[in-house]
Amino acid sequence: MADSQTTIASLRELNTKLTVEISELRKKYETKNIEVNVENAKLKQTLKDYEARFANLEHKDEEKAIHIAKLDDEIKEIKQSSTNTSSIENSDSTPEQCQPIRTETKLLEDKEKDDFLDEAYRKSVSDGIRQRNKEKKL
Repeated sequence: MADSQTTIASLRELNTKLTVEISELRKKYETKNIEVNVENAKLKQTLKDYEARFANLEHKDEEKAIHIAKLDDEIKEIKQSSTNTSSIENSDSTPEQCQPIRTETKLLEDKEKDDFLDEAYRKSVSDGIRQRNKEKKL
């Protein structure tokens, strides 16, 4: 019997130690749990802030895309009106010329030479027109 009483006493002592250890661990992890919950709340708030910021940026991006599309359309209209205006100016300043239709075949070198001479002639005519317009302004 004495042996069973010492066993019971040692088990009670062990039980007391384990109870104390359990309560210490609960306190320790309760504090950690509070810290984790606080950090979790901060992270959730940060996530909400980033989501709101992202939505705002997406909205601004859509607005910019619409604005760019409008600008592209305006640029096309300006180029088209500029082309129309320049073609009208060119048709007024230079009389229509009939170009003969060539039916004979040419060598590649002759064609390149003719293209170069045509380009040089057009440039000199264009420069002459610019010079006359400049003199008119003065």
